[in-house]
Amino acid sequence: MKRAKKGRGLRARYGHAGGRAKKAAPDPKVYLSFSEGTYRVIHQGVPISANKPTAREALQVAEHFKLKVSDRVWLGDSGQWGSL
Repeated sequence: MKRAKKGRGLRARYGHAGGRAKKAAPDPKVYLSFSEGTYRVIHQGVPISANKPTAREALQVAEHFKLKVSDRVWLGDSGQWGSL
């Protein structure tokens, strides 16, 4: 192992700053899911609304239950997160 000059940190010795790697953002508790042309509200992994043709209609369901919906949308057809 190379010896770094005195006073240099982990970056100089090992090429990184150490510590833990950044974690991916956690999945939101309340979000919209879109697949097969319809939207639904998901709360803690469970759909709480029927399939709706528009995001606005699905958001009205969340509003009725006084839930704050994330701005992230699960795009089920492609299996990734998107945004409104």
